[in-house]
Amino acid sequence: MPYGLFGLYRAYLDRLMPDMLEVGKNERWQSEHQPFLGSLSVAMPAAPPEILAAWLGWPESHVENLRTDLTQIIEEDAAGYRLYHRSMADFLATRVYQEDSTSIRNRYYTPPHEQHERIVHYYRGQAPSWYDVDWRQVDNYRLLHLANHLAGTGELGTLRDLAQFSAVCRSVKTS
Repeated sequence: MPYGLFGLYRAYLDRLMPDMLEVGKNERWQSEHQPFLGSLSVAMPAAPPEILAAWLGWPESHVENLRTDLTQIIEEDAAGYRLYHRSMADFLATRVYQEDSTSIRNRYYTPPHEQHERIVHYYRGQAPSWYDVDWRQVDNYRLLHLANHLAGTGELGTLRDLAQFSAVCRSVKTS
């Protein structure tokens, strides 16, 4: 990690959201920027725009407006939106970091497990268990990355259940 990179990220976000410098003035961060950046920080390899909007429960136009606001740290390619550099995800996931021998509390701390939980909750929906999920209504992102998001929540029992269910589906499909 280049020296001072977290400080640069903090300074950029401070300029973008000057209210964060005032105690108790973090509503927009908590309601918009943190969920948006947090989702991008755990998306693999990127968040497809139409699915990102669904994860967040927002209209695509709102996601597009936030992407425009954060254009200096967001990039877009064929896979979707991602943070410009992986180190931004590391910054968001760090509660306290060191700068000039000083411990600095990261006001932009975005717990990764909460981001994974949001995505897992979206995919499970209202189903009482993973066995009750309608797997015919599957997008490619879920097929490829749901297990990683389950692991990111720390719910290994759920991940084990999903793996067993997946094995049952494969055996039924091949017979």
